[in-house]
Amino acid sequence: MVRILILGKGQVGGALLKGLKSDSHTVIAAGKHEIDLSNESSSMKSIMKYEPELIILAAGISRGYLYNKSHQFKQFQENSRINSSALLVAHAIGARLINILPSCIYPKKSENPHKPEDIFRSQMEESSLGYSSAKISSAVAVWAHNQEHQTRWLNVVLTNLYGSLTDEPGAHLIPHAIMQILDARSKGLSRVVFNGSGKAIRDFLHVSDLTRAAPIIVEEKLHAHTKAFDMINIAGMGPITIRDVCQIIASQIGFNGEIVFSEHNEQGADSKQINGEVFSALGWKPSVDIEMGIKLCLRQLRQ
Repeated sequence: MVRILILGKGQVGGALLKGLKSDSHTVIAAGKHEIDLSNESSSMKSIMKYEPELIILAAGISRGYLYNKSHQFKQFQENSRINSSALLVAHAIGARLINILPSCIYPKKSENPHKPEDIFRSQMEESSLGYSSAKISSAVAVWAHNQEHQTRWLNVVLTNLYGSLTDEPGAHLIPHAIMQILDARSKGLSRVVFNGSGKAIRDFLHVSDLTRAAPIIVEEKLHAHTKAFDMINIAGMGPITIRDVCQIIASQIGFNGEIVFSEHNEQGADSKQINGEVFSALGWKPSVDIEMGIKLCLRQLRQ
């Protein structure tokens, strides 16, 4: 049994908390109201009270494509501060650390699906560069700490996670599309317009699959399966276009109008998929396909 502190109570932190509680660990999740990671001094005192043996850094600030693009410096500054506080505290108290990362840390032009060794191989996607650079710097810090102190800190990259409708509107594609299409149906509109071409390719992972993965993520022996940058990927069910996702949502909601894309290049990378073969070989595979996942989202909304 390990004393685990999850920093972050959003979609990622909530899924990990659920999975680890059922695995007999002593686990606590703390959000920004319990621990202010923007303040290194106060976060040190707050985290030390929990006496964690393992810290999972699942905190961060991302509010979707348009916000990230227009607040590059703010995103870099705020996320860097959060990462720095968590990393420094873990080092100071001798706790093991698992750093949860988004797939946007991978280069824009590297071959899909991305592997950890693709980091730094080509140019990054500019629209989220402030946010992704802060996250990449934390990944390098984890690797550097292992190199210098012979620890087994770990970087875990997640594909696009969905399944919670409680996060900030617009921060994630699927809940944003659900709310847009529901609004159009309630108003009797004949069409819904989304940014981008609809041709961008993404991979999605339902929160319940991350919950099932949680006990494997915290196993210290997982580090032996990492390659570049002490990193491992967790992928979803496979590639799908944004247009197809929106069409599935419209069908399940019962919206018979037209799904239109503005063709403006406000969609980020044309394709973003990660290679999750290494993690899947450890006995875990995603089980919730996109159709079932959207059904679960709509059921949650009705409840």
